[in-house]
Amino acid sequence: MKGLRVLGIILVLPAALYALPSHAVCFYPHSSLSGYHIPLKSEIETSSAIITGKVLHVQYVPPDPDEPDGVNSYLYTVERLQELKGHLPPHVLLYATNDSGGYRMRLGEIDLLFLTPLGSRFTADVCGNSTELPKGEYVVSEVRKLLGQSGAQP
Repeated sequence: MKGLRVLGIILVLPAALYALPSHAVCFYPHSSLSGYHIPLKSEIETSSAIITGKVLHVQYVPPDPDEPDGVNSYLYTVERLQELKGHLPPHVLLYATNDSGGYRMRLGEIDLLFLTPLGSRFTADVCGNSTELPKGEYVVSEVRKLLGQSGAQP
């Protein structure tokens, strides 16, 4: 009886862990401690663009067969709704790896995105302040305040 209980735990535990959403491992600079979150002021300064955008298309990208440690990823086509910093076209491509370091989104989702160029695409740091809206509306307000903007739509 005890053996069956242990076997059940062994079989169920991996499935339960697999079902949990992945969380980023964000290390503090110059440290091996995790739990770091990029300060908002710092990310505003270092981001080339900050927008709110709606995910119009999600494309799965399989790993490159020539890369031995290739990682699958996603390309998101995002419609720019508001431009808080920078100048971007109406639609941008956001690249995200399918691991704990990729900022992933769902079709139709609207997010506040702190963008860094990656060739002709952009990335958003999962350890930063990018967030789904409306949950992150307070972050939009703080960004506007720090950039000296009014709340009016661009």
